Amino acid sequence: MNKIRSYLFEKYQDEGYEIQKKMEYLFILAGFVFTVMCVQLLNTFLNTFRWWMLGGDLTNLVAAILMFFFIKHGHPKLAVYSYSLIIVSFFWYYIFQALYSDQIMPLSRLYEMISLLLVTILLLGLYAIQRRQIIIHTIIANILYIVHFSAMVYRLTPEEETGAFFYIFFGLITLNLSFVGSILIYNLSHNLMKLLMQANKEKLDALTQVVDEFVPICANCKSIRQDDGSWKTIEDYITDKSKDVKISHGLCLTCARKLYPDFEQNVEK
Repeated sequence: MNKIRSYLFEKYQDEGYEIQKKMEYLFILAGFVFTVMCVQLLNTFLNTFRWWMLGGDLTNLVAAILMFFFIKHGHPKLAVYSYSLIIVSFFWYYIFQALYSDQIMPLSRLYEMISLLLVTILLLGLYAIQRRQIIIHTIIANILYIVHFSAMVYRLTPEEETGAFFYIFFGLITLNLSFVGSILIYNLSHNLMKLLMQANKEKLDALTQVVDEFVPICANCKSIRQDDGSWKTIEDYITDKSKDVKISHGLCLTCARKLYPDFEQNVEK
């Protein structure tokens, strides 16, 4: 498992911890999308064929493949931008369904589309490398959303148009609130990563300070001389330097044999 992980994410060895984790999770999402779309394509061919459904499924499949490619080759920003194709695929399906489907059901279509978009857009907050990526996705989604309902209103009767405009307004508010939620999730995950990295850095600095100094040590008892001329045991010296370090004692095999000559014989018995 470690070999597979090393092969897939070798380009991120010198990147920050935050980008490494985001690319790992984005890779898992791409794998999920790829699997679902393969099943969906098979279902499309086996059941009633609709070319706009095929277009949406293929767009999602291309998005997953691009995400795999950019993650593997060390392009995290492009991997996140490929995620926008998933949003495009949702609107592709609903725009052409509004144009060519025999039945138009604005309310049910709105709720169905918004529920999918909420999950997709909120997840963007976990994967985005920059806030700018979230803003660009917001613009793309708003444009496609308006195009979708323009296509739908074009086929509605005057009586139905009044209710449809309410759905359009409601959908736009919900859509943009989801992007606000995405930014909040981005900020939360970003701050959590920074706190984790800071905590790890403090521990590493404390341990580095212990080993980087010139340490005068007794050749016999291994005590360490302090600046004032006193001597401390190596255990006390380390714990004074780093409060996070805990000391435990044991015997190596060589010392065990020296102190307890019959040790090896008892073990064999």
